[in-house]
Amino acid sequence: MKKILMMVVALQASLAMANYVNLAGVNGGLNVAATWDGGVLPSGSSTGLVTSAAINVWFGNAWNNLAVRQTGGYIYNAAGQTLNLRGGTTGSGIKTIYEIDDARTDYATYTNAMINTSLVLYSQYGEAMELNILSGHVETADLTLNAAGKGTINMGDGILHVGTFTQGKATINMLAGTAGDIVVSNLVANLGSSLFLNFETGNQGSFKLNQKTGGVSAGGTWQYLISHGQVSIGGVVETNESKYIIYNAGLSTTLSLNPYADYVVYIGQNNNPAAPNGALNVASNWFGYALPSGNSTGLVSVTANAWLGTAWYDMAVKQVGGYLFAAGGGSFALRGGTTNSGITTVYEIDDARTGYATYTNLYVGSVFSLWSHYGEPMELSLLSGHVEAAVLSLIAEGKGTINMRDGILHAGALGVPSAGAVNMMAGGNGTIVVDDMNGFNVTNLYVNFETGNLGSLTFGMASNGVSAAGTWESLITSGRVMIDGVTDTRTYKYSVTQNSLASTIALGGAVIPSAAYASWAAGYGLSDTNGTGAMTADPDGDAIDNLSEYGMGGNPTDGNDQGHVPTSAMTAAGGTNWLQYVYYERADKAVVGLSYYPERGTDLVYTNWATSGIEFVGTGVLDIDYNTVTNRIPTTAENKQFLRLRIELQD
Repeated sequence: MKKILMMVVALQASLAMANYVNLAGVNGGLNVAATWDGGVLPSGSSTGLVTSAAINVWFGNAWNNLAVRQTGGYIYNAAGQTLNLRGGTTGSGIKTIYEIDDARTDYATYTNAMINTSLVLYSQYGEAMELNILSGHVETADLTLNAAGKGTINMGDGILHVGTFTQGKATINMLAGTAGDIVVSNLVANLGSSLFLNFETGNQGSFKLNQKTGGVSAGGTWQYLISHGQVSIGGVVETNESKYIIYNAGLSTTLSLNPYADYVVYIGQNNNPAAPNGALNVASNWFGYALPSGNSTGLVSVTANAWLGTAWYDMAVKQVGGYLFAAGGGSFALRGGTTNSGITTVYEIDDARTGYATYTNLYVGSVFSLWSHYGEPMELSLLSGHVEAAVLSLIAEGKGTINMRDGILHAGALGVPSAGAVNMMAGGNGTIVVDDMNGFNVTNLYVNFETGNLGSLTFGMASNGVSAAGTWESLITSGRVMIDGVTDTRTYKYSVTQNSLASTIALGGAVIPSAAYASWAAGYGLSDTNGTGAMTADPDGDAIDNLSEYGMGGNPTDGNDQGHVPTSAMTAAGGTNWLQYVYYERADKAVVGLSYYPERGTDLVYTNWATSGIEFVGTGVLDIDYNTVTNRIPTTAENKQFLRLRIELQD
């Protein structure tokens, strides 16, 4: 069944799909018709495009009807001039638009628009106007918004830096999926009842007010606007302050969307080391006095003297900062949900800090176990952060999963037996290190690498000082290592390295063809590369050498399994009789360095094999691993003709 992916893209506040009028030169005001190709101001359905304006291009004093998109360069306002975005002329129905969408992301190193006096949004003629900063850098000495219900600033990525914010009659929309910042150095007047601020869901940007005129703190401004219904999320008024992050520092106050607004907040910690009070598995330590589980997740960020409790049932917790520990240096268990609850117990760590060696999010002084006590699953997801445990015990085969993206998971020893799954997530670079395998009983451990993962897993020696060498090879060949959820027993797909007694596995990079062949042969017990494992050897006596069986998918130790051997048949086409020859080649032949050559000869005694005289017909797909290749020769070319397949391997 063919799947058709339909992607619907909503273009909000963007001129990217418009018809463009180009800037005619680099000397003139943008509100002068002669500055544009054709001598006509761009507006309505035509948009003026500014891509590189480095010399003597300025805004002009006022824009009526104009639509301009800037993707690069530098524009300024002439000495003493104000930039007035005044909307369209009366009754025109045309919106005045200034849009900046510069592909550069190092906003601090350049400025797209420098307005030395004032940027004004003013509906002089009753029509609307927009300033769209999709990506870029705007500096204005003053921002005056005097177009209630008509003026809009759409803020995407980038910086809008304002010296003074004089009037706030307009709407500011913080676009979804962006992380731009608006920074105001000085709030001249109270924002009153005519400034409306909307955060589209998923916005990661912020709006900062540094102070009010006269050095008065701007604190309380955002609380006022929120309580008066002037701040929205996704276009819906939201007066609950917990949906936002309000950060006050000195005279400044910053507002942003709270990405964890729907989480249950942990409230149990205190700062008294002598009397710590705050086990996470106690309901009274959570806002609302209910343990977070199921479709509600608990949020932990600042955790002085907070500990894990001995075991979690049903719980779902996300930690974004701070430090958690097992009380008294004891053990901690993720035990899944209670019987028949259908709830997965989840502990997720996603700390934005990347200096993993400098901090620890979680410390378990004894045994940290994943154990399906009641038959329900559990997950430890280390997206970013640092976990330390004396012993890591996985005793939940089919139920317990460690999802590893970035960070460090370090355990002194591995519990026996080890039954569970480790998933190395795509795009991750995290490391799991176990110093002491405590024996080699890892027969029920399964490891999956998602494509693109750059992380690694290291097993140190066994407790009796035995090297961990061969551990990963054993897990691979026994089908317990996967790539994207599919078992892959080809050891060359992975990078296995040995450092003293420790063994490390990672997802393989570039394949060395001869090493890939040697790995394949070793999987059949043919490790003597100069004997039975040689490419030219035929240990099963079926007249097919090892390299040919490697290329055709055969078993070099079973004379009855030669793999996908070529087939031939007589056909007729275009008035000619043909000998048709079909052979099978590995789909990954280029990766593993294999080449396939059909050859034609006229004598089996005095061989004269050559690739010439063979007509290529086409290719097809046999299965996920092999393709079919069809060739043919005319039967009338020679009295005697023979075809064969030659397979070569090249490093």
